[in-house]
Amino acid sequence: MVFGLFLLKFIGFYLIYTNSGKTTYTLFSWEQSIRKQRRISLSSGGFLIGITLAGYLFLFGFAGGLFYDLVCLMLLASLIILLRPLLTKEQSKTHSHARK
Repeated sequence: MVFGLFLLKFIGFYLIYTNSGKTTYTLFSWEQSIRKQRRISLSSGGFLIGITLAGYLFLFGFAGGLFYDLVCLMLLASLIILLRPLLTKEQSKTHSHARK
């Protein structure tokens, strides 16, 4: 159950981060379709993050659930923000070699 909530939080944060103005890297085709439906993806991302908060509160109680939720959110946020541009560099390398 905890891993399922962790995955839902990952999806929710990724939906919100993809639509932020800070993403200046090249997007995959499925990320471009997410960005075209901005309002839906922002609301569903916020909904998923809220559902995971409620799930953690239910599992661990108020203080433990809030702490665990914040730790998971900070872990996911730092990993997504730091590692997503690296994936884009690998994508550009493979496309540049394929053209030659």
